Amino acid sequence: RQSLCVLARPIGLGGLLVALASCCQEVGCAVVLPAPRHVGAGEPPGLRQQLFHETAGRYVLCIPADRQADARILAAEHGVPLWPLGRTGGRELVVRASDGANGFREVVRVGLGALADTRQGQ
Repeated sequence: RQSLCVLARPIGLGGLLVALASCCQEVGCAVVLPAPRHVGAGEPPGLRQQLFHETAGRYVLCIPADRQADARILAAEHGVPLWPLGRTGGRELVVRASDGANGFREVVRVGLGALADTRQGQ
């Protein structure tokens, strides 16, 4: 209602990677996955889980840079976690992931044309 978000996609069947790909209809994006964290006694999620795990109640949001502070304040006021993953722009979907040390490695790079071809083949 406050025009903070210009696009929202649920992270459902296919997980985060599919949600990101569906966001890249006309413009690409570059995303950096945070280092996995331990939750409880279990092992931290692996790269496959981060990219493909179906997560009910989570969304990929596209929030303009000049509205991000407002969105973070609103989310905090309501106890909703909001993590920036990257930026939009370009002609590719690029995903980088923590390499476990202090750097990141590229795990996905797909041109928008290839994404469009995949959608047409469905």
